[in-house]
Amino acid sequence: MDDRPAVVSCRRLALAGDADGAEMAEAALAIAPAVTQTVRPAGTDGQPIPLGPDLALMLDAGSRCAAALGKRVLFVSDITRWLADTSRTWEEIGADFATAQNELEEQSPALLVTVSRTAYGILCSTIGNLTINLDSYGKAEIMTDECEMLRTAFEAQLDADWPIYIRKELASALTWES
Repeated sequence: MDDRPAVVSCRRLALAGDADGAEMAEAALAIAPAVTQTVRPAGTDGQPIPLGPDLALMLDAGSRCAAALGKRVLFVSDITRWLADTSRTWEEIGADFATAQNELEEQSPALLVTVSRTAYGILCSTIGNLTINLDSYGKAEIMTDECEMLRTAFEAQLDADWPIYIRKELASALTWES
């Protein structure tokens, strides 16, 4: 089984402290669909809880997108852009995007990586060239090449961090079950 991450979702996280007044941080959450589809949590009856239909459709679209683009690590924004480029939407493939993304972000094991606000904006974007407003610093024009450089650097970091992380997580799960 390929245990490297393949689908990455971006989200904002509440930092430690009071949830109502908590400071927020940007993060990217990486999962390996092969692991997510194989290692399922057990329900109250002891049986594995199947993937929800929306997440299953998202992961299927991700698989098709990866094959079409020749990429191994995909961001949800990549899949969304690929669907648009092929004249389709999440709704047209039968997936409720919000439900799929919420379920994606609840998967375990998943590697959570904090990223800068600029990186977060780039990784979440479904367009190639974008303008990011930088508070009092003005704005940054981010070209497609720069976006790809960030994605390549992120993928390299996942290549370095994922194997160690997943081994620890799976070993921990096996120890816990014993």
